[in-house]
Amino acid sequence: LIIGDGITTVGSDAFKFSNSLRSMHIMGPVRSIGKWAVGYSDHLVEVGFAQPEVLERIDELAFSWNNHLVSINIPQNADIAENAFKRCEKLKEQGCQYCKEQGRK
Repeated sequence: LIIGDGITTVGSDAFKFSNSLRSMHIMGPVRSIGKWAVGYSDHLVEVGFAQPEVLERIDELAFSWNNHLVSINIPQNADIAENAFKRCEKLKEQGCQYCKEQGRK
């Protein structure tokens, strides 16, 4: 999936349960990702931001229960909700700072 230049928000539930989704490339200046935006997308492996420094907020459960997610580039200054990556076990194994440092499960 490629999210184009004009998009600034990935809304709540936008891609929830998108089991055919394998990768997501966000090309535009996305500032926020809503609750459950990409939750339960069981085959999602990677998420990339062309402009990661623009991202300000990832809401609760935004990427939760994505058991195959292993790669996402998030800027250090982004506000990440407590359980934004809940049950992203492979991401946790890869050393996701948001999973390890803040106890994300």
